[in-house]
Amino acid sequence: MGATRRAGFVPELRIPAIAAAVGTSLIGASAGSLGGPFPAAIFGAVGFAWGVLAVMIAKRLIRSPRRATFGNVALYAATFATACLTGVGLHSMPIMALSVDRAPQFFADLVRPPVGDAEALPFYLLNTPLEWLLIPAAVLLNAWIPKRQKLILIAAVIFVALRVWSYVYFIPQILDWSNGQAGQPLTATQLEQASLWVDLSWIRLAMDAAIALLLLSAAFVPAVASRSHEPSAAHQPRSVVVS
Repeated sequence: MGATRRAGFVPELRIPAIAAAVGTSLIGASAGSLGGPFPAAIFGAVGFAWGVLAVMIAKRLIRSPRRATFGNVALYAATFATACLTGVGLHSMPIMALSVDRAPQFFADLVRPPVGDAEALPFYLLNTPLEWLLIPAAVLLNAWIPKRQKLILIAAVIFVALRVWSYVYFIPQILDWSNGQAGQPLTATQLEQASLWVDLSWIRLAMDAAIALLLLSAAFVPAVASRSHEPSAAHQPRSVVVS
């Protein structure tokens, strides 16, 4: 029975494993959709493969004597990155909200290169590792801590939904506005779209803050498994096998 458990799937990893694989698949597919249906399918497949690989690695790490360290590092890194992401949003959103109504030309220049590229850089630097490494790692490497697992899973679901929404709506819109040259005003239709985009971005910022708070709450939960998640003596590796 112990050998079967060691060779088979770790029970507490089942739901986090599904969440991680589905999450990376959805993020990959939605990111690929910026290039069309075929890239969406390719990136979705790559995302699924990456999720499966992450599960295989996590399966080994959560059996390690240092699993508490692995879980803590993954969770603390994800918490720090999401907190920074929320901070960037808190910095940029008031400027965009004010300018889209009162200074539309300033807003247009804000979303176009070179200023737009500089404004987007923190989001690229934070969202990419969160999507492909930090959130999956936090989900998988803390699977053996039930109280943490619930909070992290809720945060991960919100995060994936937010990233899919960004790739399907927010990013295509801002890419469309960035096609004009500096000093060129947005059309009336584009300004209406921008006003709605800014309003919805406040919801996106609130979701970022909720993710950061959920992860921060999970970080305060001690890295201790419940009795049902602790391997029993029967499941410990033995040096002698009696036939």
